[in-house]
Amino acid sequence: MKQFRLAMMGMVLLCGAVGVRAQTSELIVQRDAGGLFLNHQVAPKENFYSIGRLFNMNPKVIAPFNGLALNGGLSIGQVIKIPLKDQNFTAVRKVGGPEVLVPVYRLSDGKKVVAGYLKVLKGQSALASGGPVPAPAVVSAAPPRHDAASAPVTSPKATTAQTTAAAANADQSATNTATDPLAAPPTQVHVTVPSTTAATKKTHQPTPAPVVEAPAVTTTAPTSGGARYSGEGAFHPDYLTQTDEGRKTKSASGLAGVFKSTSGWDNGKFYALMNNVSRGTVVKVTNLANNRVVFVKVLGDIADIRQNTGMLIVLSDAAVSQLGAGTDRFTTELSFAK
Repeated sequence: MKQFRLAMMGMVLLCGAVGVRAQTSELIVQRDAGGLFLNHQVAPKENFYSIGRLFNMNPKVIAPFNGLALNGGLSIGQVIKIPLKDQNFTAVRKVGGPEVLVPVYRLSDGKKVVAGYLKVLKGQSALASGGPVPAPAVVSAAPPRHDAASAPVTSPKATTAQTTAAAANADQSATNTATDPLAAPPTQVHVTVPSTTAATKKTHQPTPAPVVEAPAVTTTAPTSGGARYSGEGAFHPDYLTQTDEGRKTKSASGLAGVFKSTSGWDNGKFYALMNNVSRGTVVKVTNLANNRVVFVKVLGDIADIRQNTGMLIVLSDAAVSQLGAGTDRFTTELSFAK
């Protein structure tokens, strides 16, 4: 009788594990006005807290994202949205770190394509016991074709310019794919190299092709190693906690300045200096010129020097770059906890 009970308990546990895997095997990224999310069907005995551990997302974020109260109950079979934020999602596969990467997908022509990775914690999420993580599907630009039938290049300068322009287009396509996981894969770029005939008549000289110089591309390089960060900042969840999900805030507007910092370029940890607020306060900063937003953590007061005169807030250069500001003095709107 005891052996029968043990066997039955093993079958129940196995069915439960299979149930979790069956519900989460189709991790298809969705998007609406609130941003990127995954759909999850509520299983027996699940609540906001257990679902939060499963997807590595604060339940205080999941509940309002679905328009529900945190202390309200969930029904078996109910479908809720799991927001994909910096805390639990990355579009770039990273090696190392405390999280386990679980691939999530988008649909392209009826097929599943890896769109990024869900970051979950081993020992807390059943999703952390999945198989090997595949690489994201990114279509790179095709190199210029050189085969036995290709003729010698007559204008090395023009060829270099064309190749540089094609590489710049390929880099831009790859950047768009990493920023927006639901975007269509970039189109392959083929570079055609001009050729000439091996023998030409002495009486006829071909008109030389005009030299096309590639446009200069100016970029701001990260000041630290690793992939360039793309997002609103790692302190967004802290802002939601401090402001009671954005319900208890006060606002201000004025000039923003910049200071140099090595933080934020690859991890989204943006910092700022601001007077009359507590150290550790997270501030939502909006660039009024383009409505781009970042979340910054205040380190202390603004230094009393000439370049900071009239500044409401001074931001790290990584935050300013993420806001798309073209100058070191620009108008912002701030929101932070009362």
